[in-house]
Amino acid sequence: MRYEHTDLLGSEVSAQAYVQDFKTYYGYSTFFPGGGQPLIESTKYGLRLDATTPLGWTQGSQLLWGVDALRDQTAQPLADGRTFAPEMTQASAAPFVQLRVPLAERLTLRGGARYEALSVDVVDFTTLRPQFDTDGDGTPDQRNDVEGGTLTYDNLAFNAGVVFTVAKPVDLFASFQQGFAVSEIGRVLRSTVAESVEVLNPEARTVNSYEVGARVATQSLTASATGYYTTSDLGSSYGSDFEIIRSPEHVYGLEATTDLQVIDPLAVGGTFSWVKGKRDADDNGSYETPLPGNRIPPEKITGYVEVTPLDGWTGRLQLLYSGSRDAFPSSSAYAKGEVSPYTVVDLSSRVDVGPGALTIGIENLFDNYYFPVRSQYPALDDSYTPGRGRNVTLSYSVTW
Repeated sequence: MRYEHTDLLGSEVSAQAYVQDFKTYYGYSTFFPGGGQPLIESTKYGLRLDATTPLGWTQGSQLLWGVDALRDQTAQPLADGRTFAPEMTQASAAPFVQLRVPLAERLTLRGGARYEALSVDVVDFTTLRPQFDTDGDGTPDQRNDVEGGTLTYDNLAFNAGVVFTVAKPVDLFASFQQGFAVSEIGRVLRSTVAESVEVLNPEARTVNSYEVGARVATQSLTASATGYYTTSDLGSSYGSDFEIIRSPEHVYGLEATTDLQVIDPLAVGGTFSWVKGKRDADDNGSYETPLPGNRIPPEKITGYVEVTPLDGWTGRLQLLYSGSRDAFPSSSAYAKGEVSPYTVVDLSSRVDVGPGALTIGIENLFDNYYFPVRSQYPALDDSYTPGRGRNVTLSYSVTW
């Protein structure tokens, strides 16, 4: 539900309220004692109020200000009723301000701040996997009963950016942004040896992100290239036995996109992404341990050719290339598996027929036998499944 007013006491005001309720099942895995199928149940209630106020300092200068509020109740049980991650209820409120000031025809500055206060209520639970070795054989054999409680967090984050127009279609930009998240708490709790949530008191994750790049926008060409670098004093990765390891980390990468209308009926485009990441495993200031495969994918290239030979008829050929990654050649631990490259080509065509549109699509046009990245990096037998072969779909849709 959304409400907008273009001129309320001199400001453009927007209010949005939403509800999201969903349940998602994941694949059966022998990782769980006796095997099991995990799922996520989540109910969210959210509210966002914001106002854009002209400042009059320079032409186009304005202040965006408002508040976000959220209540999120989430649990991660197994389908048989056992608890994998406990039910958690998060309540948060975050006022924010964002300033935009064009200083000259070619230069624009942006900056802002966001203060977030939140609490997380966790119910009593028992860890799914054993955490204590009671018979001295070196293998945990007793699960941990954990007393629930309430965790509280707050954070003040800043952001700043600059855009410089070199020439009318070409912009250079740079930005700095801070982030704050408690999304790793569930992972930490499900393997804890602490007697209570308050004793464990898992820390929230803060991230500093830096970005520089360039973009071009003309009538026939849209392109961008971006380099980024992020750091966190408290990242989250899996250890050799699925335990959560929290340590300093940094991630850096490159992204590029392009879309070109070659001539009226022909368009081409593509994307490129490359990312690397390491963590400081022994906290000595040296980042020597690569981040696992669930955090760092191999390089990826996509491309497409789209033709519109007649009004109402479009054809598209697209390609996906996923590269290789072997950051842990001597390890068989989770998320440290070798990833081999593969290529997939898809073909689709859409034509207007009557009141609607007829679409035919062929996924994996050449019926390539391959294993997606998500099947390779876990290094688990029950996740090593090939991608879907050639798949043909035919659909007819009507919009009214």
